[in-house]
Amino acid sequence: MKLSPHPETLVIFDKVSFGYAVKKILIEANFALSKQERVFFVGRNGSGKSTIFKLINSEIVPDSGDIHFSPKIKISYLNQALSYRQDVSIRNYILSAFNDSLALLQNYEKLISSPLKSKSYISEVGSLEDLIKKNDLWSIGSKVDSIITQLDLKPNQLLSHLSGGLSRRASLAKAIVTAPDLLLLDEPTNHLDLESIKWLEKYIGRLKCAIACISHDRTFIDGLADRIVDIDRGKIKSWSGNYSNYIPKKIETNRIEDHSDRLFNKKLELEEIWIRKGVKAREKRNEGRVRNLEELRNIKASKVKRLREPRIPINRSIIVPGKRMFLLTNVNYSIDEHKVLSNIKFLIHKHERIGLIGPNGCGKSTLLGVLAGLKTIDSGNLKIGTNIEIAYYNQESEVEDLSISLKDYVSDKKDYIDINGKRKHIIGYLKEFLFEPSECLSPLSVLSGGQRNRAKLAKTFTKSSNLLILDEPTNDLDIESLEALEGAINKYRGTLLVVSHDRYFLDKVINRVFAFDDKRKLVTNFYGNYTSWINQANDYIETSNSPDKQEPENSSHKIKPKLSYIAQRNLDKLLINIEKKEIKVSELIKFIGSKEFSSLDHHEMYAITLSHEATQNELDMLYKKWEELAN
Repeated sequence: MKLSPHPETLVIFDKVSFGYAVKKILIEANFALSKQERVFFVGRNGSGKSTIFKLINSEIVPDSGDIHFSPKIKISYLNQALSYRQDVSIRNYILSAFNDSLALLQNYEKLISSPLKSKSYISEVGSLEDLIKKNDLWSIGSKVDSIITQLDLKPNQLLSHLSGGLSRRASLAKAIVTAPDLLLLDEPTNHLDLESIKWLEKYIGRLKCAIACISHDRTFIDGLADRIVDIDRGKIKSWSGNYSNYIPKKIETNRIEDHSDRLFNKKLELEEIWIRKGVKAREKRNEGRVRNLEELRNIKASKVKRLREPRIPINRSIIVPGKRMFLLTNVNYSIDEHKVLSNIKFLIHKHERIGLIGPNGCGKSTLLGVLAGLKTIDSGNLKIGTNIEIAYYNQESEVEDLSISLKDYVSDKKDYIDINGKRKHIIGYLKEFLFEPSECLSPLSVLSGGQRNRAKLAKTFTKSSNLLILDEPTNDLDIESLEALEGAINKYRGTLLVVSHDRYFLDKVINRVFAFDDKRKLVTNFYGNYTSWINQANDYIETSNSPDKQEPENSSHKIKPKLSYIAQRNLDKLLINIEKKEIKVSELIKFIGSKEFSSLDHHEMYAITLSHEATQNELDMLYKKWEELAN
């Protein structure tokens, strides 16, 4: 560890290079981090973000160059893996941050309790006492208790019993209890629900230490960053401001680079034409130009091209679904007698884009599984619309055979696949998801977690669909892949149901919110994106959580009574009638698309299309009546 020459600077990278085998991660990279600065690292998966953290944390050393540190710098590292361990209390887990100091205290207690007093005893005890006082080791217990109180944790609770959000709090407590000068955060929002992410953002915003963070959560970055650090082709580039400020600056930099490359290539092309004309290179006046050409060629060869951007295709079905996708009435679902979904009712129309939000464990993934037809409800009515083709991405599904190659997994062992009416080679398709040809032939077992998620998305999007059901599709994706996924979904002419904890992503792709509250009640009648919901939900939440009050008899806010026996019978009859009309509409659509229909004369065709239109209108009216009765 070399000391930093600047008192306000904690870490300096001076022409640092590092690589694994033939792959260069950093190439003479320069970087500096100052006290109390909040720096966020962005870049593609594999670009070197975690490598930089390992270099700062002295887990690895650079191949060349120097890393300078501030004297006596104290660094804490919160990695992205959750701290799930058996039979370890929260207090003991946080205490383990002081293991070295605790060993000193134990040694001191052992010395003073020993009946044997050696000649060097007084000197040894005195030295230990001075060291303990100097480092304030007597207060370790109170520091741990204080941080447990601050983060609202229960000291005796076992880590194995914690939710993802509480586990992240425990890890954060361990990281900051030592009062570090620099806190390294590696994907701190991974696997947290939205409320936990917002809590984490608020708490980190109050910390006084310097923060270096790797994150793909663009809203999280926007709320905290002083500076964005982009790792691009082995170089470290810095941009002041948050993510929203960084984007236009990055686009402009890329534009200037592309323009410069075009001018350079044009100049090289003209010089190549000149040399091919057979100019006598031995002539003195041409020797400099020949040397210049050689130099241009060397520059061209040494240039590292900017990585191509992902362009994610989604295979859209040519089949047109009915206007209504799902109709649920009083749907219940339980797991081992534990009710997960209770009296769920809603109607989903074609082309709606719905985001499901709520705390972890509230039933979001379960509801998607019910709508995808993978889970059977206990009671209630579930009506599925006509001509629906589903592509379902399930975050919990595991690949059974990790020895299968990436290309065979995605294409079901076919060399060609059909995407939106075009035949495409599987290698070319996977290139759109940023997989290299060599990776396409590799077994899934060698891929990282992020690469496997991309592979699962690629496989999901080969399926022809008019309904996308996506359960946490954004996990472990880098920002460029997230933006490509957003673009693909926005071009998709179908219906979307998505669970995500990425607020920026939700704002980009949804137009309706299904929100579970803390009591698992589902609100489904909000139209807008995530930010709109949050801005308007606060008043709703405050009203819902206000103390119960006895309302006067003439209050206009009386609780809606349960349906009477007759009203319930009418609702049941209405659902039966809806089902009959749905079947008739489905049969008419199927007939209109058949060869038999095309052989009819003009008058017969017209009569059938009129019948279809009339039946669809009747069905729409029945749906409207259902909404009035059910709500």
